[in-house]
Amino acid sequence: MWWPKIEEYLAIRAGVLLAWERGFCFLIVETDSLKAIRLVASILPSSHPLAAIVMDVQGLLL
Repeated sequence: MWWPKIEEYLAIRAGVLLAWERGFCFLIVETDSLKAIRLVASILPSSHPLAAIVMDVQGLLL
């Protein structure tokens, strides 16, 4: 199975962190990677290769 590169998730994470630092509470995250969005919106097993970064992004979006 093909997964988007980790850079997609790092970019989402960096954007969300920047928004929070600047005081934005409500965000719309946009990306050209539908697979990245689906993965962030799903529940991953901890054994997934991208679990750590995806779960970090999920925690920021709660």
